[in-house]
Amino acid sequence: MAAFGHVLTLISFVFAVSLAQLLIRISALVTAREKVEFSGLSGLAMANAILLVYMNWLAMWELRDAGNWNLLSITITFLFALSICFVCTLAAPQVLTDGPVDLDAFYWKQRRTYYASWIVCEVLAIVVNLLFLNSAMASKLSAENLVNFAMFPPIILALTVPKRWAQWVGGSALFAVNGTFLVVFERQLG
Repeated sequence: MAAFGHVLTLISFVFAVSLAQLLIRISALVTAREKVEFSGLSGLAMANAILLVYMNWLAMWELRDAGNWNLLSITITFLFALSICFVCTLAAPQVLTDGPVDLDAFYWKQRRTYYASWIVCEVLAIVVNLLFLNSAMASKLSAENLVNFAMFPPIILALTVPKRWAQWVGGSALFAVNGTFLVVFERQLG
C-alpha cells in the first residue's frame, strides 16, 4: 500500500466515525420527534457539518500524488480530520433522557464552541494545503486556500455576534461557501 492509501485509510475512518456519530444523533432526534423542539439554526449547523465531512473526504483525493507524506504532514492531516469530528459532535445533541429536547437551546449553548471548532478546522485545512504546495496540485491547493480564507468572515460573524440574524447569515453563508467549494473544486475525481 502506498503512503497515500495508508494515510487515507486512517482519515477515512475518522471521517466515517464523524459522519456516523452525527447521523446517529440526527436519527435519534427524528425517532424522538414528539419531544424535540426543532430549531432551524440547529438544522443548519447539522447540514453544514455533513457538507464539511463530504467535501473534505472528496478533497482528500487531491493529495493522492503528493509524495511528501512525512510525520508532520500526516499529523497535521490527522488533526484536521479530528477537528471535523469535533464540528460534527457539536452540531447535534445526544438524546439521553426521556425529557424534552430543545434544539434551539442546544444551539445557543454550543454555538461558540461549534464555530471555534470551525476556525481550528479551517486553519488546519490551510496548513495541510500549504504542506503540499510542492505537489502537482499546487495551483489548485492555493486556490482552495483562498476559499478557506473566505470561510472566516461567516464563521467569525456567527462566533462573535450573538444575534439570531447573525447566526442565520453566518451559517447560511458558510453553507454557500462550502457548497461553492464542492462544485468548483470537487465536481470530478481524477
